[in-house]
Amino acid sequence: MPKASGSRERPATLRSLHVMALCVLAVLPLLGTGCKHATAARPARPAARSTPGAWPVSSPNMLTTSRFGEARAPARRHKGIDFSVPLGTPVHATADGVVAFSGAQGAYGELVVLRHASDYETAYAHLQKRLVRETQYVRQGEVVGKAGKSGNATGVHLHYEVRRHGECVNPEPYLPRRQAGAPGPGNPRMGSR
Repeated sequence: MPKASGSRERPATLRSLHVMALCVLAVLPLLGTGCKHATAARPARPAARSTPGAWPVSSPNMLTTSRFGEARAPARRHKGIDFSVPLGTPVHATADGVVAFSGAQGAYGELVVLRHASDYETAYAHLQKRLVRETQYVRQGEVVGKAGKSGNATGVHLHYEVRRHGECVNPEPYLPRRQAGAPGPGNPRMGSR
């Protein structure tokens, strides 16, 4: 077969190879081959545990001492939920994510902020101790700190926030409900502290 002299043959061949490569990259992830190179080109699909959906603390004596939206100083509203728990109670990540902040921050005291998929963030404030570092990946249920009373806190508790697109939203819809009589943190009773 005679070789084509041409400048036209090479671009057509390269175009064909390019189209075939794109098709292969698009189809491989659908086949479940596990090819890391093929899936790297596609955005990761959020896992079921990548949005908040677990309790941040669990204790038989846990009380909800302040809810989202309650009035504070003039023209201020509470940005999260406060759970009164014993000093040192483990604080758990409520979804898979990356530590966006771990340090002291004003009234929040010792604070951990996790960044999750779909523009979610969760914040865990007034900690006695932080157990994660910035950029660290954590899984849902992993301990990120210990409950305390750092910052502007009158007693030991966890201040828990859920943020969506940078705005605080009510965390209650993200907390799982429990069946009546089932063990676990359930829906903590409202305290009067």
